Amino acid sequence: MKNKKIKLLMLVSLFTLFGCEKSSSNIEYRSPSSGDKGSYSIIKHESLDDSKYSLLTNRIGKNDKYTDFTKITIDCSNHKYLVTAIGYEDGAEDTPNKELISVPKSSQKWTELINGSSKSDLVNFVCKHIAK
Repeated sequence: MKNKKIKLLMLVSLFTLFGCEKSSSNIEYRSPSSGDKGSYSIIKHESLDDSKYSLLTNRIGKNDKYTDFTKITIDCSNHKYLVTAIGYEDGAEDTPNKELISVPKSSQKWTELINGSSKSDLVNFVCKHIAK
């Protein structure tokens, strides 16, 4: 009986975390490694349609010295991404304290994945765990 309750609790937690159309929570999608000591998280995600998702992500640098923020759109139908805004702050921050800088429309382009990159990890994570 106890195992059934635990399984039910886990399912409810997963539904709450990944089943929402719009969510605001830090979800780590890439852990620090020997080659990259930064930690990568999804701060917010929103479904735009059946295959596209808008996200706000952060990368907290080694020793919490800085945080990079990226607003990105992911298309799971073709596994490409589009960076629409960026930001930077000193120290470790979960959310931006300053307005992000929009990437001019003329500079925005759908980008193909490079295996092993943080963007590849992000797109694969979103398309596997958040996409419905």
